Amino acid sequence: MKTQRFMFVAALSDSSRSRLGGVKVRHKRQVLQDMARPLKHWLYKHRDNPYPTKTEKVLLALGSHMTLVQVRDEHGWAGLE
Repeated sequence: MKTQRFMFVAALSDSSRSRLGGVKVRHKRQVLQDMARPLKHWLYKHRDNPYPTKTEKVLLALGSHMTLVQVRDEHGWAGLE
């Protein structure tokens, strides 16, 4: 009897984890989209010259809560650098 109850609790825990994991994935996706929003906005405004200066990279990093390396990689990932 104890074994069956343990298996039932374990099964509940697994399903709860998968539901919570989905919430975490959605939350992480939203956070990443929020972080990328200032970069996309800057890129749209500067589409004629999509290469930020060092000062602009610092401002983009501060505005998007990223590091300078992440800002550099984000622009490189977009195929711009």
